Amino acid sequence: MEDVGTFDRLNESTIFVAASLTKPVFAFTICRFVEQGKFNLNAPLETYWTILMHIPLSEKIDYGQVCLNTYNGVSELA
Repeated sequence: MEDVGTFDRLNESTIFVAASLTKPVFAFTICRFVEQGKFNLNAPLETYWTILMHIPLSEKIDYGQVCLNTYNGVSELA
């Protein structure tokens, strides 16, 4: 059923509400790579994304900080 209140049926045009799954899928993938020794959370961003080598301070921010999503600025790194 699409709507329990009205007992509407599902069909080809039924739209489902989906939560944002990007972060948990990314986190799971990274955890697997870390377990397999293919990825280092303490590595600077530019280690795996060489395009970031020319961005200021990219060598001071690591993947662990990005994955925690608690790193709210770079002011103390400057």
